[in-house]
Amino acid sequence: MIESGPDAGHTHRAGDSALRLGRSPDNDLILRDPATSGHHARIERRGERFWIVDLGSTNGTLVNGEPVQEKELNHGDRITIGQNAVHFSVLGG
Repeated sequence: MIESGPDAGHTHRAGDSALRLGRSPDNDLILRDPATSGHHARIERRGERFWIVDLGSTNGTLVNGEPVQEKELNHGDRITIGQNAVHFSVLGG
């Protein structure tokens, strides 16, 4: 769920296929934020776990305030992409 930023209030569900985030209209999750790269990051499933991968974005991807290239996500993690803060939750664990 996007907690704050230009796209606050939007909720998206990541399933078995990867979810690409960014400003370009061909992304799965389009972020209307000038600080977000066209193809900014991807959330992908590896087995039972979810990972976030930065796609070479200009301003980087942060998980819990730390810049990451690739990181396993845990329930409750906070992802920052440009001006958007995203709360990552595992549903039905």
